Amino acid sequence: MAAKEKGETKNLPSDAKQAIDNNITPVSAVSVNDPSLAKPFMTTRKASDFQSEMEKTKYLSIGYNGKPVLWFVADPQCQYCHRAWGKISQLVMTGKISVNVILIGALPGSSTIARDILSRNDPGEAWMSGEGSTDDGYHPSSHNPSGEAASKADSYLAANMAFVRAEGVKRTPWMGYVGKDKKTVYTHEGADQIEAFLSGI
Repeated sequence: MAAKEKGETKNLPSDAKQAIDNNITPVSAVSVNDPSLAKPFMTTRKASDFQSEMEKTKYLSIGYNGKPVLWFVADPQCQYCHRAWGKISQLVMTGKISVNVILIGALPGSSTIARDILSRNDPGEAWMSGEGSTDDGYHPSSHNPSGEAASKADSYLAANMAFVRAEGVKRTPWMGYVGKDKKTVYTHEGADQIEAFLSGI
């Protein structure tokens, strides 16, 4: 799991489950056989256009190969992002979906945190361990990134912020995916109604 110009889904580390708050109600409690719940989140966008735009971001691929992909824009200090991830991660751990995490720096001080995470050797592992994905999980890293790693982190963050501006994202988390029919695009902002939103994935 790493920040790449084009993400690559990889299996989770064996101990990743320990990073998840087991007290959070799994999203899988929602019936996956009722995609009608996701209708309010349907857009008129073409799936190919949506996918093309998402591939311009620099993201962390979390999950198992071959699973439906959820795109998840998050600020490392956003409590609503943390709340949403606590639910979404349950679906990742049970192998129902994979998630492409797009880190941004919208809140004061978040750019420094996002750059730190993105400059690490395995930012996906840092995310899964709670760095930027939980309210109290981030701790300044003691690693000293190379000039190249720091430069790449800056470019990743710049690309992600450009996407947020172009997309017109008003709040985080922002989420999107292509539905089961491979044609319908669903998007959502905020940490509420996640169960209904994900019923179409």
